[in-house]
Amino acid sequence: MCSRFNLIDSPEVRRLCGNLGIGMSVRHLSQDIAPGGRIGIAHISGGVRKVSEAIWWLFLDHETLKPNYKYASFNSRSDKLFTRRSIAYTPFRESRCIIPASAFVEGLGDKKTYHKIELEDSAIAFGGLYKEYINS
Repeated sequence: MCSRFNLIDSPEVRRLCGNLGIGMSVRHLSQDIAPGGRIGIAHISGGVRKVSEAIWWLFLDHETLKPNYKYASFNSRSDKLFTRRSIAYTPFRESRCIIPASAFVEGLGDKKTYHKIELEDSAIAFGGLYKEYINS
């Protein structure tokens, strides 16, 4: 998957959120969500399904709680999920989530040509990993 997606208010997205048992928050809607942006994630906390606001980046700076752009951590390769020292290893086992979306954007690699990919009459749900940071 490329690095951008969107989430718009539509009957398809409302149906997806209803099927997931979550409400859709207007603050998470955007035509262009890029890595480092704020997103809504659906996850289970204390046995209860809920939606939380998150930053689309797994590895945040511990002091500022901002994305550490030194490391691209908005996507993880499947082989890294089984490598003990990888950033995704523990979240894959302990904190999975679902990210609702309307479409995602895939580029050809030339930094000029991009295609918006969406399903007809349906929304998309990405499987995700999250990590909680405590702002002391």
